[in-house]
Amino acid sequence: MLISEIAADFRHRFGHEPLLVRAPGRINLIGEHTDYNDGLVLPAAIDKEIYFAVGLNGGDKARLVAFDKDDAYEVPVAEVAPSEHLWANYLLGVMAQFQERGVAVPGFDCVFGGNVPIGAGMSSSAAVECGLAFALNELLHTGFDRMALAQMGQQAEHTYAKVMSGLMDQFASLFGRPGHVVRLDCRSLAYEYFPFDASQYHLVLCNSGVKHSLASSEYNKRRQECAQGVAVLQRHYPEIKSLRDATLPNRSAARRAGRRGVPPLPLRGAGKPARAGRLRCPDGQRHGRRGPAHVRLARRPARRLPGELPGVGRAGGNGPPAARRVRGPHDGRGLRRLHHQPGGRRAHRPVCGGDGGGV
Repeated sequence: MLISEIAADFRHRFGHEPLLVRAPGRINLIGEHTDYNDGLVLPAAIDKEIYFAVGLNGGDKARLVAFDKDDAYEVPVAEVAPSEHLWANYLLGVMAQFQERGVAVPGFDCVFGGNVPIGAGMSSSAAVECGLAFALNELLHTGFDRMALAQMGQQAEHTYAKVMSGLMDQFASLFGRPGHVVRLDCRSLAYEYFPFDASQYHLVLCNSGVKHSLASSEYNKRRQECAQGVAVLQRHYPEIKSLRDATLPNRSAARRAGRRGVPPLPLRGAGKPARAGRLRCPDGQRHGRRGPAHVRLARRPARRLPGELPGVGRAGGNGPPAARRVRGPHDGRGLRRLHHQPGGRRAHRPVCGGDGGGV
C-alpha cells in the first residue's frame, strides 16, 4: 500500500515516526469557474489521494520529499520564499500562510506522494496544500478549523503557485463526506451535503489526451475576463459585485450599450445563446440533445458495483484512454488523520466519521 511505502521512506530518511495524513482529490458536478465568481459548486471527494508522512525534526529547516518524483528540497523555515522547484511551491506556500498568521513554524520533515493523476483536473495541487496544512495544524496545535485551512491552501496557490483559483478544490479535499456530494455557496461559505446513489448513477471521467497545467493554461486568463465582464456590467449596474449578481437582462442591456460604444463583455461564446436542450462543449462545438460520449451523464443499471463514481474534471487529463472508473465520494473520504503520533497517543485504524470526512 502506498501509505506504507511513504511511511517507510520517511523513517529510513529521517529516523523518527511521522504523523500520517490522507488528502483526497475531487470531482465537480456543477459550477466550473463559478467559485471565484461567488457562485455555487457541487464537488465531492474521491478515492484518489495524496498521502503525507510529516514530523517535527527539532531543527530550523523544512526537509521536503516528493516520493513519486524521488526528489528532495530543503529550506530554512526563516527563509521561505517561492522556489524554482515547482512542486515545492505548493508546500512552501502553505508554510508561508501559517507564518503570516503569526505561527512560528519549526523545522519539520515531510514525505508525500499519491495516486491523484497530475494534470487530470482532479485537484492534486489542492490535495498537496491541504494535506500539509492539516498536518501542521495537528502537529503545532494551532487550532485552525477546516474552512480556515482551505482558505490557507487557496492563498498558497495564489501566492506561490501563481494560480488564482477559487476555493472549491481545497474545500472539497477537506470537507468530503462518504456517500455525498456537497454544495458550497462560495459567497457565504454555507454548505450542505446531498446523498449520491452511486449504485444507480455513474459519472465518467474520460481522457482528453491533454495534460493540463492551471498555471500555464487559460485559467488565469478566464478569471481576468470574468473580472473585466463585471467591470463592464458595473458601469450600468453598480450593485453588481460579481457575475453571480448579473442577470440575463443585465447582460443584454450591457450588450446593447456596447454596440453604442461601450466595450462588450469579453466572454467567449457569448454570442447567440445555445438552443435549449443542446450542449456546447469547451471546444466550441455543439452537439445534439444526448451530446458526445465525454459530456453525457448516463443512467446505469443497478447491477453495477455499488460505490463506483468516476470523476469529472476540468478540461485536460492524463488518465487511461476512453473512460476510467473510480470509487466515489462515499468511499473517497475527506481529508483525515490516518494514525496518531506515537508517544502515549493510541494508533488506530482509519475510520470515516460523519463530520466532513472525519479524522
